[in-house]
Amino acid sequence: MRTFFHALVPHPASTYPDPHSAATSGLADLLRYSLDEIVKETVGPNNTDPGEKHLAGQRLIGQAQVVCTTCVGAGTAQLKEKKFGGVLIDEAAQATEVACMVPIMLGCQQLVLVGDHCQLPPTVVSEEAEAEGLTLSLFERLVTAGVPP
Repeated sequence: MRTFFHALVPHPASTYPDPHSAATSGLADLLRYSLDEIVKETVGPNNTDPGEKHLAGQRLIGQAQVVCTTCVGAGTAQLKEKKFGGVLIDEAAQATEVACMVPIMLGCQQLVLVGDHCQLPPTVVSEEAEAEGLTLSLFERLVTAGVPP
């Protein structure tokens, strides 16, 4: 899951902030549960065999009862074999409808949308996407259709 944090945390690892500082202690705790870190513990920190790391990652994902990812992250190669029977989307009113479709299309049988449609809407920076109506959240569409929040 560390791949989803690259935008938040500088890379390579040597440039990560001090994990012992008060400002980054929560991030360090969270990264400990990332797929990359768990794979490293499983295969050994000095193992550089990408094939072995990939297989270990796939085994871990296959055994996981809960996978935390972004909506779009659910469609990445690391998770391509995973089916998500239950999907919980936090801050669903801030996620575009298109982004929400990614985990929903991966075997979703039960969906929980958490959020407040009266708060911030999805952030869409593309003028083309906005012109095509892709700024709507699934949450807002359902509320507009009469589904009570």
